[in-house]
Amino acid sequence: MSKIHLKIDGKRYNLLIEKHEKQLVDLAALGEYEKQASKACVQVVQQYESVNRNNATANRQLAELLAERHIADEKYKQATERCSALIDDTARTVIDIVVELIHDNIDMLNGMDINDKQAFLAINEALPDDIFVDTNMGERDTVLHVHSGNRNKRVRRALQRIDSDTHINCCNKQGHFIDKKRFLSDYANGKYGNTAR
Repeated sequence: MSKIHLKIDGKRYNLLIEKHEKQLVDLAALGEYEKQASKACVQVVQQYESVNRNNATANRQLAELLAERHIADEKYKQATERCSALIDDTARTVIDIVVELIHDNIDMLNGMDINDKQAFLAINEALPDDIFVDTNMGERDTVLHVHSGNRNKRVRRALQRIDSDTHINCCNKQGHFIDKKRFLSDYANGKYGNTAR
């Protein structure tokens, strides 16, 4: 059998890949900011602990350090929240990339056994280097599990196999075949995971 080559020239597919690349760059910068904010918190706490509390000057210094600590804590909290939101958004983009690839190639994949090496490799080879899928193989209702490579370990953790939101239901419920009707219905509703059942 000849090798399957999936289309990767879809406009939305390529826009999602660009978005993903930007998210990874933004995550690296935000992660660095988060580290610096954490370091600032630790430094303020250490300064606060080291102040001699036996005189009036110390009391004024403690009040100033307490205010600095509050500001540092707030900056760290905001950085952590922003980072967490971007990680979730990046994980969703990774899933959207896989969904869009299948959507753009659904006519070719329709009826194929997703656990067949040829179909499975075609999907993985068409995806960007840091994104890949696997399946739950022998289970009755086959799903694709979406993963991300080693470019950001926090995104990788957000795409854990145990998280049903990282599964794509594109297969027939009685077997391992790509089901165009089921997939397009889920696609139209914006639901791909186990919540689509």
